[in-house]
Amino acid sequence: VPTGEIYNFNVEYNSTAAQNIMAGTYNQDLAISGARGATNVTCQSGGTFTLNNNFIYTATFGTGTFIPSGSTFNYNGAGVQTVAAVPYTNLSFNNNGIKTLPNGTANIAGSLTINNNATFATTNTATLIGAFTTFTDNALTSILRIGSIAATPVPAGKIYAFSVSYNAGGNQTVFPGTYSNLIIEGSGTKTHDASAGSSIGGILTINDNCTFSLPTGANLTGSFTNVNSNTANSTLFITNTSPTPVPAGLIYNSIVEYNGS
Repeated sequence: VPTGEIYNFNVEYNSTAAQNIMAGTYNQDLAISGARGATNVTCQSGGTFTLNNNFIYTATFGTGTFIPSGSTFNYNGAGVQTVAAVPYTNLSFNNNGIKTLPNGTANIAGSLTINNNATFATTNTATLIGAFTTFTDNALTSILRIGSIAATPVPAGKIYAFSVSYNAGGNQTVFPGTYSNLIIEGSGTKTHDASAGSSIGGILTINDNCTFSLPTGANLTGSFTNVNSNTANSTLFITNTSPTPVPAGLIYNSIVEYNGS
């Protein structure tokens, strides 16, 4: 089919042979299916795939694979969308609504962009990997929501242009990084990985009666001045015995407990 088409119906690529997937605007579902075996599914090189509904990916491979070819997948729907667990070069999210990666791994080689008050959520055991850099047009209202309980849901050491929320319904590990805004919510204890600290440039928020635990090795730095909370029962729990586990002069709106040994 031609490139750049606008599709107002579902489009499904289904074959046992190699296929090229053409860039365009998909107003209904884009689906890729079939037992592919040794053949590849290749995206149009450098193309933009604007997805206004779901991307349904059920294809299986033997030695073949899905090749993103420098393309951009833009999840642009006005409501909730399902995000496919495939390799991406550039992955972007726009408009209100939660865009959810429910399971599997999204390997992002280029950029991860969250704009226009969008929320990108990972759940269950979904993971993000890759050498991606991040971009946003609003660091406060565009959010990566990490609900995954995988051992390593995101890579350590990333610089996040948008807000990041750890919101699983239970305990989680918070990974070292440079955060614009860091939000601890959901339930349970969120324990910062002890291998390195994190920098926060905007606001640290601890919500929903959660506990954010800082062990030794996990110092918080950065220009943030407040620890905010939506409840009086959320806790910053500091077992870190370093001289400066958090910056001096913070305004705390949560419980703070120092418990070193």
